[in-house]
Amino acid sequence: MLEVDTPILSSGASTDPMLDHLSCSNAGQSYYLQTSPEFAMKRLLAAESGSIYQICRCFRAGESGRRHNPEFTMLEWYRTDFSLQQLIDEMVSLLQHWFPQRVARYYDYEKLITQHTGLNYGSSSIEDIRNYLSGNSASYSTELLQGQCDDLFDLIFSSEIEPTLGIDNIAIMTNYPASQAQFAELSNCGNHAKRFEVYINGIELANGYEELADSNEQAVRFAQHNKQRIALSKPAISVDQRLLSALAHGLPQCSGVALGLDRLLMLVADLESLDQVLEFSLDRA
Repeated sequence: MLEVDTPILSSGASTDPMLDHLSCSNAGQSYYLQTSPEFAMKRLLAAESGSIYQICRCFRAGESGRRHNPEFTMLEWYRTDFSLQQLIDEMVSLLQHWFPQRVARYYDYEKLITQHTGLNYGSSSIEDIRNYLSGNSASYSTELLQGQCDDLFDLIFSSEIEPTLGIDNIAIMTNYPASQAQFAELSNCGNHAKRFEVYINGIELANGYEELADSNEQAVRFAQHNKQRIALSKPAISVDQRLLSALAHGLPQCSGVALGLDRLLMLVADLESLDQVLEFSLDRA
């Protein structure tokens, strides 16, 4: 596998409604600091780089706390001619170097939502979800309850389910709904994303996809995400036209994953906060 080094600054960026960007300007041109090296790495893949990886700094605005820092280190890699299951197996094998007693345990996103809440991802109304959240012992703000179905299910998942995952195993979450595909191919039936996430001790460590290769579908998703951003009173993000051109040129079949190294180090060292593994967290920068 080839190590690569892609730019931190880009004229286009992820339109993910849940991400907030840091940016800067140079000679009148605005640039985003990468939230992930994904787009640049996919351009290399389309240029026939073959399987690649890199360790780099990434930036996400507003992410501060015990498990967040706006500047962090990511290990990201892509394997060509590699299925999602092969990538999951590789990720589990890697993590077992530090957690040799743990085995992988698989979870189905939609089934776990139902088991935990009694709600059905496909048929529960937004009123059903809001009633569940309003009646829950946790205190959710009125602003949070104004989100759409996906937003509310994500709120339930992150606040109530995520902390219980991977307590004595390596939790592999699969079967995400198609609406949460982001950059993933869809299943043959079109209802689910070819995507997984990894959790240890209630902490999300990695997010992986069988990568979407259709430039037209990616453009549609970018547009949908920007509409969602505007509905959330967030600025629209400049679409990365170079990525779309690379996809149109031809992305090889591949699977990719991003692993947060700061969080991994925190878990390996059995520490409670990212501040304990970062040389200079934001409040000391």
